[in-house]
Amino acid sequence: MQRIKIAFLLLLACLLWAVDGRAQNVEQLIEQYNTATSPEARAEIAYQIGLTYEAQRVYSKAIEYYENAAKMMQNVPVDRFGFEQRISVMERNAICHAELKEYKKAEAIYKQILFIYRQWGNKNGELRTLEALAEVASKAEDYRRALEYTEEALTLARQINDKRSQFKLYNNLGFLHKKVSSPERALEAFEKAYALATGNPDIFKKAEQAVVLQNIGVLYTNLRQYDKAADYYNRALAIATESGDKSEMANIYNYIAINEMLSNRMNKAFDAAETAIKLAQEAGDKQTLVFSYKVMEDLYKSRKRYDKMAEYEQKRLEVENELRVQEEIRQREQLRYQLELTQREAQLREAQLAREKERAERERLAKEKELQDAQLKLAEEERLRAEREAELERQRRLALERQRTIELERARAEAAREKAAADSIAKLQAEKAAAEALKAQQEAQARAKAEAEARKQAELAAEREKEIKKYYILVLGLAAAVIVLVIVGLIQTRKTNRALAKKNEEIERQRKELELQNERIQSSIKAAKTIQQAVLPSNAIFSVLFKEYFVIFWPRDVVSGDFYWVYLKGTKKIVASVDCTGHGVPGAFMSLIGNTLLDKLIKLQNITDPDAVLEKLHKEVRLALHQEESENRDGMDVALATIEDKDRETVVVTFAGARRPLYYIEKGTTEVKIVKGTRRSIGGVQNEDLRFERHVIEMPRGSYIYLGSDGFIDQQNATERKKFGEKRFVELLASIATERLEKQKEILEQTLREYMKGTEQRDDISLVAVRV
Repeated sequence: MQRIKIAFLLLLACLLWAVDGRAQNVEQLIEQYNTATSPEARAEIAYQIGLTYEAQRVYSKAIEYYENAAKMMQNVPVDRFGFEQRISVMERNAICHAELKEYKKAEAIYKQILFIYRQWGNKNGELRTLEALAEVASKAEDYRRALEYTEEALTLARQINDKRSQFKLYNNLGFLHKKVSSPERALEAFEKAYALATGNPDIFKKAEQAVVLQNIGVLYTNLRQYDKAADYYNRALAIATESGDKSEMANIYNYIAINEMLSNRMNKAFDAAETAIKLAQEAGDKQTLVFSYKVMEDLYKSRKRYDKMAEYEQKRLEVENELRVQEEIRQREQLRYQLELTQREAQLREAQLAREKERAERERLAKEKELQDAQLKLAEEERLRAEREAELERQRRLALERQRTIELERARAEAAREKAAADSIAKLQAEKAAAEALKAQQEAQARAKAEAEARKQAELAAEREKEIKKYYILVLGLAAAVIVLVIVGLIQTRKTNRALAKKNEEIERQRKELELQNERIQSSIKAAKTIQQAVLPSNAIFSVLFKEYFVIFWPRDVVSGDFYWVYLKGTKKIVASVDCTGHGVPGAFMSLIGNTLLDKLIKLQNITDPDAVLEKLHKEVRLALHQEESENRDGMDVALATIEDKDRETVVVTFAGARRPLYYIEKGTTEVKIVKGTRRSIGGVQNEDLRFERHVIEMPRGSYIYLGSDGFIDQQNATERKKFGEKRFVELLASIATERLEKQKEILEQTLREYMKGTEQRDDISLVAVRV
């Protein structure tokens, strides 16, 4: 046991060292990606980041960068990113979707690739893609569709004479026909694969022949033709013995033991099983060793040697638990690494955004200063224009005054001339009597004088006309200057409008930045969903512990404040359903805290009594959230049960609840019984004098138990805003009590969907059921 612990510590140290090195490599690539300017450089770096994440099995992040690379490649000419590179990105993306069990998405991408290869006439690419489509359909358990893709690929492999692909496809075809219950066609496919392997020794190794022989043997075992099966097993064993592959030899001996047991040759069966165990131990192959222990367990069970059966069952469970712990360590470290990478990537993005924001702020300040300078300049020009207009107005008034002065002088001259003429006439009339000769002389002198005066007045008028024309020319020049200034002002106004338009463009760019930040936040939440799903127990763990089970897990938002937990501690199977305060991201963080604390209390501190676990969990939550000195009141409601066999017919279920009940239906009945939890939550301010109550129930093996949050019962309908309610829930369980749990899950989910149709889900919903 001490050696196992030391091995685990060494494994953990290696994982931590590898994770740190990979994180630094990804961090460098992300920095290069954030600073790259050309689309081709960003596309290439995004592809490299995707490959790095894929190698580290962080598939959701790999998909994100593959899709980014594909988008950027659309803006790059084909001579810089050829079709082969683009298809490589698509293939890696499809592989990652398949690893995440998103088979529909993977199939859609592979179909696009298949279309492209067929357009090019690339038979090898078409064959490779058909094989991938068949594999995806098989993983999705759509065996009919997998058969179609496999047969299509096989036809193409025969056309291009690709014997290695033919061998692989015949072997896969055998498995698929076996899955759809066509043993004759499965046998025909396996025999063709074997004929190819033996007929082409330069291409195929003997180990490949052994694989097909073993497959044929298994098929004959299923057909109950045990002697034929034994012949094929022995031929496969001879090849494996010749190669010295102890793991393969152990695997074949396991099938020989099963074949001999079914044919009632028990001594040979025990010998083969013992040999398989010895070889698996020598090879250090723990997976095969689990299989070998299970075979020996079944052998002793058939002999009704329950003491020996229990001994090998315990050995099998110990190895399974060791493998599970190793896998959990790997998953935890992978999760820690993914969290660390997500944080580092967010920090890098925040730093890049901060730099961009700082640069944008500098540009904004510079543009604001430029705009202020332009406005000041425009105001100065407006002031000068106003001054020029005032000067023009003053000049116009002066010109008008001069014109009035000239007209006044002209009137005065005219009045003087008229007065002089009148005086001359009066004088002539007065002197008329003196003498006509003198009168005539005087009239002649007067006419001469009047003519001279008229000429003088005409000359003065001409001079005044010239002066007036000069003033008119000056006024017109000033008017032209005003027009020029107005035009200049309009040009400056247009420049100002253009500056304002640029400012609006800057505001639009900042709005788009905010949208991008929102998209990044949504991406981070999706990554958090992947992390939460990785923490939850897998179907494989449930299937190892229980023959029947179901899990209903409907988060209200992308991530959930509910979680469920299952573990095998010694002979006790422990199941918990937890409803944390809140939902969405806050609730998800609480669920991670709760999951970590359950791991600590049960796995590390070996506390298995449900009431003791809840008491300790309450203290740990208060300590983790510093609730003694803060106002934080977050916590969780818990239903926790341990299941342990009492004898072959009876199971003991020990339960404790923090505001959550246990529902159970005993085998052979339809009555739903309820065990109430203690009216006290985990965390926050509680009645510390009220202890969590332990309930011990003995029930027949094969009974059903149900643990869940209050989301199912509290869900409202659209018409009456009425809750589903515990009474309706219990009646529904009673009505489906005779169904298998898989069918019960379908009915429960369908009933709830119909009840909540037309309204929103108001809380996280989770429900776990197992057959004890």
